[in-house]
Amino acid sequence: MSLISVPLVLADIIANITNLIVQGIDASEHEKEEQFTQQVCEQVRQQLPTMNVMVVHGQFTSNFVNATHQHVELPLTAPRTMGYEIFAFTSGTFTLQGDGGFINWCFDGNFNRDGNNVTFFEIPIPPGPPPPPVGIIPPPATLTYPQREGVFLVNSSRGSARTSGFAYYKDCSQAQNNQPQAYIDIKTDGNQTWEGAVSSGTFQDGDAVEATVDTGAQDLPVGSRCGLAHNAFHNWNVYRDNIHPLYTIDGWTVNTVYLCS
Repeated sequence: MSLISVPLVLADIIANITNLIVQGIDASEHEKEEQFTQQVCEQVRQQLPTMNVMVVHGQFTSNFVNATHQHVELPLTAPRTMGYEIFAFTSGTFTLQGDGGFINWCFDGNFNRDGNNVTFFEIPIPPGPPPPPVGIIPPPATLTYPQREGVFLVNSSRGSARTSGFAYYKDCSQAQNNQPQAYIDIKTDGNQTWEGAVSSGTFQDGDAVEATVDTGAQDLPVGSRCGLAHNAFHNWNVYRDNIHPLYTIDGWTVNTVYLCS
């Protein structure tokens, strides 16, 4: 999508979500603020897939490339409003000066995060695979792991034992055959039924993750978007993975089922 169209799309997204939030009269002010930042990020990434997005309130420093910026005052309890800066951009750096949480900031795209410092990279659109030669059956589809952090939903086995858990990677593109930076069991007496359920857990560092996988997701093609997940800093989409061993440890074979990224 050309940069010329970005301001129009961004303005339309902000207006639509602001109207929806304002109509949610039963929500508290904090709930409205959190809904606004998360929904703007989700819609920008869906409608502007090559753009990174940052929604922020408060003090910050930034250096964005090819940035489109809009300010919005989110109506709360009259006459109160909450001011947000919304950026859509191709790459750059950002530092939050103050408290985090969805009330004050939310972002998505291709990035590396170190505390309140975030570096964003360009988001390439990979070319589609060439058609196979006539008479050749193409191999099963695979999910390309992105160069950003994420959480794999995994089922593990060792002999007759079965468990399920969350495996966190700072760089998902390096996940295959490598152990995660953090892991937590979700179920220890069998494999989790991920589909049609909300699964949640808290890593040792206190980071809580919740993932919702759509009913019937196991029947979708590999790479299909089939749910939503989040922690205190990010909203992720859930993607169907081709079930296969991601890594092994202490005799356990850890199979990836879904990726939250």
